[in-house]
Amino acid sequence: MKFSSKPCIILLVSSFLLASACTTEVKKQKKLKPKAARAMDFWFTQRAFPSGTVNMSSYSEGYSALKKEKMTSKIAASQIWESIGPMNFGGRTLCLAFNPFDYNTMYAGSASGGLWRSYTGGVGVNAWHQVPTGFPVLGVGTIAINPNDSNEIYIGTGEVYNYQNTGSGWTDRTQEVPMA
Repeated sequence: MKFSSKPCIILLVSSFLLASACTTEVKKQKKLKPKAARAMDFWFTQRAFPSGTVNMSSYSEGYSALKKEKMTSKIAASQIWESIGPMNFGGRTLCLAFNPFDYNTMYAGSASGGLWRSYTGGVGVNAWHQVPTGFPVLGVGTIAINPNDSNEIYIGTGEVYNYQNTGSGWTDRTQEVPMA
């Protein structure tokens, strides 16, 4: 029986090349920074552009200027603010819409108070009045006004807060009432 060393050498060299390729791949993976470190590098690079360094004295100058501005604005704000209303409107406002033909006419949708309208751009103690929709509790989350006919208004409703013990916010609203 004759033994040839050629296949053994080929097998040995192939095994060595395969092992070195796997080792190189593992080494490449180990050199990658963790995602958090890469994120911090990206954060730093943004702030260090274009010079590549962050000027720390500019941060302290900016902080000092901000403190001075806050002190000045507190004094000025206490002297110029005056309540102008509305006094008949409260709660959570979900949306606003302006009449495309008259920007002083605006609508506000509230979380549980329905649809409101102002003809004064919202300025004044009694600037807002409720628009009757025919529904006793109405959360208005969106308002759309037809850009060609401002008398055509669509409202998206919701948030009925278990009206008349209907359970999970669902209520039967079968009555159709045109908006005033």
